[in-house]
Amino acid sequence: MKKLLAILGAIGLTATGASSVVACNKEDKKEDVKNLSSYSEAHKKEIALAVTNAIAKTSNKAAGENTAAYKAINSAVIDTLKSISKVSKLTGPKLQVNVLDKNNAEFTTHNSEFKKGDQLIIVVKALSGSELKGSLKVNLTVTDQVVVDLTKVTITVPAQTIPGDKSVAGDVTALQTAITNAVKGTSALSGLTIDTDYTIEGLNQIVVGKTPTELSAMKFSVKAKSTKIIGETPKFSVNVTKAAVAVDLTKVTITVPTQTIPGDKSVAGDVTALQIAITNAVKGTSALSGLTIDTDYTIEGLNQIVVGKTPVELSSFEFSVKAKSVKATGGTPKFKVNVTKAAVAVDLTKVTITVPTQTIPGDKSVAGDVTALQIAITNAVKGTSALSGLTIDTDYTIEGLNQIVVGKTPVELSAMKFSVKAKSTKIIGETPKFSVNVTKAAVAVDLTKVTITVPTQTIPGDKSVAGDVTALQIAITNAVKGTSALSGLTIDTDYTIEGLNQIVVGKTPVELSAMKFSVKAKSTKIIGETPKFSVNVTKAAVAVDLTKVTITVPTQTIPGDKSVAGDVTALQIAITNAVKGTSALSGLTIDTDYTIEGLNQIVVGKTPVELSSFEFSVKAKSVKATGETPKFKVNVTKK
Repeated sequence: MKKLLAILGAIGLTATGASSVVACNKEDKKEDVKNLSSYSEAHKKEIALAVTNAIAKTSNKAAGENTAAYKAINSAVIDTLKSISKVSKLTGPKLQVNVLDKNNAEFTTHNSEFKKGDQLIIVVKALSGSELKGSLKVNLTVTDQVVVDLTKVTITVPAQTIPGDKSVAGDVTALQTAITNAVKGTSALSGLTIDTDYTIEGLNQIVVGKTPTELSAMKFSVKAKSTKIIGETPKFSVNVTKAAVAVDLTKVTITVPTQTIPGDKSVAGDVTALQIAITNAVKGTSALSGLTIDTDYTIEGLNQIVVGKTPVELSSFEFSVKAKSVKATGGTPKFKVNVTKAAVAVDLTKVTITVPTQTIPGDKSVAGDVTALQIAITNAVKGTSALSGLTIDTDYTIEGLNQIVVGKTPVELSAMKFSVKAKSTKIIGETPKFSVNVTKAAVAVDLTKVTITVPTQTIPGDKSVAGDVTALQIAITNAVKGTSALSGLTIDTDYTIEGLNQIVVGKTPVELSAMKFSVKAKSTKIIGETPKFSVNVTKAAVAVDLTKVTITVPTQTIPGDKSVAGDVTALQIAITNAVKGTSALSGLTIDTDYTIEGLNQIVVGKTPVELSSFEFSVKAKSVKATGETPKFKVNVTKK
């Protein structure tokens, strides 16, 4: 774990991204920001803060190669160096980052995880070819508190308006509230408390009698007050303008989309849903953009919507929007909402969810596994036919996904129970509990250690024809499929056979034998490529023409007047041996390349004369022989 940045390439991270603006003091301006050795204490503190925050934000604080904590440290260092150096791209493999303990030893030598109070030394060294040069050391102490650096926080306040040429008491309150809300709503400050963790500087400038121009020129900032936060934000301002001419509501038309209720009469949930639908339609009307409900206008008639009303009654109600502030005048024309009875809700208690078996590569889940498993479950739910047309998080929720965390074994993951729970009126109840079978992925087959052997093949002629091409490709394919190391893998899905396209019409056995083939990995179940292999191809021997072969069987004797069981066996063996011993048939195999016809005539109870009259022949069975021999007999006498 001496080169954290080596991890960067292995896990697919990059050191690119937009540079942040860093406030520089006079000392910083003299620095060569691309020379790590010249970095000021301020910049070292910036790196230290980024690292301590990264560790504090990481739930799994295990120390070691490829751990979440080490990756977080690495990203923090890279991002901070980008910001300081103004180099938008830093080449990870050309920077070396070491994490040492307070004794300058590799941190993992004596520590298995990062704990509050651990004293670290971060050593960064620019390697040959890097965009930076030199090296630096940063000392820090691990904490469990994420500290916000206000110098990096930008506050944006939406544009504000005042109704007159100069501010009045109400404007002062409204502007101070707008600034306060913008600060509270800044994501970097979530979890922090105004006046406890920070203060807003400059609010006292906003007083009665200021013009929009004067108000817009005022500068504000957020300043740290507790240990959870440091520094002060860049100055920010608020664009203040005089309010536009009031909206004439008499010329505004409100349209509400058709709404549904699940039953014959409205219930409490319907009342809320219909009031929200009307409110959203009003808010979404372009003429009212920039106005605020209950501040600038009210919606009249919402109180008509009560429990126990039918869709027809609800559809007959009239509503309007009425001005409340100087930003609007009058009231809109009356409008209605078409309300119908909804289709029957889906009963989740009768819906079964099935998730395909999933695999993880290691003994315990890592961050990527958590995401993949949650996605697999979500997709299985979405793909369930009974839920088609419904929307996750709107109509239903998936319960139990938060159980899937880093560090769980396949057995633990398989034991977890999940369900789908109704959220909207389109759906009711909750599905039966379901689980996901999770296994550890099989170790990939290393093709570099697999040997492919193809049996010798023959072609009938001097050069290959179309049938030979097919036969040879099939022979190679079957040899690959039959290799034990590849059992359970699928051709064209998990691997490909390289070189089959060399086998074409018109190639000699020598040319075919010289061709090289290999098996190459295609899926994650398999890696690498086999050693090259070839196929010994020869020209098939000329078939024996049995019509030109003469079979001669020596005279045989039997002890009695008629054959007995032993005679039958002896005579059949004598004929078989005579056939096998015929020189023209050497190299051929009985019952494979040829058969002896007529042996079944030899049975118990036959006289020598009858046995001597029987005719036999040899008949071709394989491509190594053709035709049939002339008929032959065996002279049988009584002993």
